[in-house]
Amino acid sequence: MTPSPIGKVLSTFRKHRVRALLMGGQACILYGAAEFSRDVDVAIAADEKNLTRLRHALAELRAEPVFVPALSPEVLLQGHACHFRLKDPEARGIRIDVMSVMHGCDPFEELWKRRKDRPAVRHGLKGELHRVDKALRDEEEAFRSADRAYWQPLRTQLLMWRRALKQVKVEIRSGLNVPRDIEFNSG
Repeated sequence: MTPSPIGKVLSTFRKHRVRALLMGGQACILYGAAEFSRDVDVAIAADEKNLTRLRHALAELRAEPVFVPALSPEVLLQGHACHFRLKDPEARGIRIDVMSVMHGCDPFEELWKRRKDRPAVRHGLKGELHRVDKALRDEEEAFRSADRAYWQPLRTQLLMWRRALKQVKVEIRSGLNVPRDIEFNSG
């Protein structure tokens, strides 16, 4: 199996302890979307310590800046993005888009506090592929349980409405005194 270039990017960020949150297409893929993306969008803490870590990770990935502006706390905190193209053989051609302030979103520190540990991703980044499948199955079951709990009251209400609608149709068919301006599909 060919190693994922995205895995190389994420594991390098983790190795350098860059405080970054994955977003965009790659985040969707980790949650099961079937799309292909050749870029990695990350939100990062724009403090100097974290930017130093990011610069080390970018150097390891042989990243070259594309477009402007240059990477700096001032630029990131104004809501601009900085873009890099990777030259590392394991991630060649991948583009990294780095942001810190996303309009319409909470500040980075609030987002950072709400991040979730994804065991499947953690195991994958560590190369523990034998543990990824179980972690994905566990995560899927947890989502299914949460979905069942969320949808059950709505399903109950929908069934009540269907029963009431059937009763009204029966009353109309049997000629009971029901307003004639009510229309129903025959289904």
